[in-house]
Amino acid sequence: MKRSYFPRQLWALSGVLVGMVLLFALSASAQAPSIEGTYKLTATEYSETLLFSIFNDQIGGKDIVYDLSGKTQSVPVKMEGGRIEFKPPFDPPSLVFEGNKITATLDGRVDVWEKVQ
Repeated sequence: MKRSYFPRQLWALSGVLVGMVLLFALSASAQAPSIEGTYKLTATEYSETLLFSIFNDQIGGKDIVYDLSGKTQSVPVKMEGGRIEFKPPFDPPSLVFEGNKITATLDGRVDVWEKVQ
């Protein structure tokens, strides 16, 4: 008699779940831009230079877009106490840096990242 710690149904279910996760990850990565650049933050402005960017939205029926133009843009920075706030010129969310926390806001959605010590 063979002992099995997981019935066959559970193995099948775990395979389906892994397949779904891979499918969602691949579809999300197919639409994500790849950006490489240089950044400069001073007390009054944030500056960003795109060295290159690649945007792949083949799921949306668009071709891959390569940009090697080296664009540079700057935006004003608000500083109050230990809080820094600005909206990057090439990236949509507004960013707030405060202590060990970063808050990104876009269209009413808020994401918060906090450094774990």
